Amino acid sequence: MNGPDHQGTACLDRFFGELRGAHADPIRSLLSDDVRFHVIGRRGVVPFAGLYQGPDEVIKYLNAFLEANTLVDLIVQFHLCDSRDRGMASSHVNIISDVQSTGKRYDLEFLYKWKLSEGLDRIERLALYYSTWHMTEAFSEGGDAEVKDQRGTSDTGTIPVVFDTAEVAARLYNKFYVAGDVSGALASMSDEVVVVEKGNPALPSNGSVKGKEEVLQLINGVFSYQIYIAPPVFSRYVTCDNRTDVTLDVHFGDAVTDKEFFITLNQSLIFDRDGLLLELKSYHDSQEIWMNHLPDSEGDS
Repeated sequence: MNGPDHQGTACLDRFFGELRGAHADPIRSLLSDDVRFHVIGRRGVVPFAGLYQGPDEVIKYLNAFLEANTLVDLIVQFHLCDSRDRGMASSHVNIISDVQSTGKRYDLEFLYKWKLSEGLDRIERLALYYSTWHMTEAFSEGGDAEVKDQRGTSDTGTIPVVFDTAEVAARLYNKFYVAGDVSGALASMSDEVVVVEKGNPALPSNGSVKGKEEVLQLINGVFSYQIYIAPPVFSRYVTCDNRTDVTLDVHFGDAVTDKEFFITLNQSLIFDRDGLLLELKSYHDSQEIWMNHLPDSEGDS
């Protein structure tokens, strides 16, 4: 499913077409002179994590990614183009790849969040969100030979709605994160709601659940060890029809280790025609959460 602005998605389709073909150099023509790619995760721990500035650094990063991987499949599930800011878009992508160094295969979902040029033919910014714990596992020796993250529904479409989806999402966030009104947040969800928190399944905050009762259990799992030091900052909504992708900057604390840390994540939300939440899928720096849950001797290694 493409968003309403096909010129912008044409640029993104060219990007993924070259990446799928393991060709990084032709992507240079799609980059602005001051392009910046941010791949979330702790640099030196999570493979490829870091900030890449300028065409040379971006192409170097893409070549390193392609050299380390043998792509089995790269599926663009859909693009979401913002209905108010034509330069803002996000791409939901499923990558299946064999890791050269470990022989493992990973099957992971990625959310590419873009800022395009005024002409919609150049990439100015990218923030790449995914489960960093799963990616780190795929590039680490030992463990499972196949690494797959948690999944939600297969819904890739949009439906027109009469409300402002970004505002509905903001109200839901304020209920849950700011006011701490869990019952009010649950009342804003469909009875068939699906919530996906990608990350290490050993933590009670991670999993794929359906229905309000299971969602409440997941919330209790989060509160069993995670502390919100301050309400998250919500920004960079990419919204079209009943879907929105939202960036959250979060100041977390771990109740077990007393560590405090900051992460940036993206949540993808789908609402029904009545404004009730159908699905929330979180792409976040799950390796950082895991490392801060471990004792210093393990988490800082």
